[in-house]
Amino acid sequence: MIELIKSSFDAIKDDFLEPLNRPYFSNNFELKYSNCKVCEFFKVADEGKKIGGIILHDFDKFSNRIMFTIAISTKLQNVGFGYEVMKRLLKYLFRERKIRKVFLEVYDTNRRAIKLYQKLGFRKEGVLKEHTYKEGKYIDLIIMAMLKREYENNFGEDGGVK
Repeated sequence: MIELIKSSFDAIKDDFLEPLNRPYFSNNFELKYSNCKVCEFFKVADEGKKIGGIILHDFDKFSNRIMFTIAISTKLQNVGFGYEVMKRLLKYLFRERKIRKVFLEVYDTNRRAIKLYQKLGFRKEGVLKEHTYKEGKYIDLIIMAMLKREYENNFGEDGGVK
């Protein structure tokens, strides 16, 4: 069973900074989040074993929207944890926190993540062309989002996909 456990940046940063995950996060990742006073950090665990981390940020109380950043330990990728963690996160945000809109940024080079987000019902809202310089080239940044009503249409009462 996937758990989201309140945590700290230091407790989860290694999942984001693993060499295989590093290309998918901003060059200033540590600077951006290490001293963030308005971010929320979660350790993600399965049956007590840490499998990744989540950062909630850019919460807009008046528009009731929030952004997230997620990393699954590279040793545990490609076995379905990403999908299960995302289902748990969406349930927490839409049902428990009563958020109206959840959004994210993803590099266009992260095809596996884009496919996962689409499978869950996220829709592309825009593209920031050649927005980030990574590994010797400029890459596009895709903005994706899901509204609460879209979540309700896609997920049953138990938080499972219909």
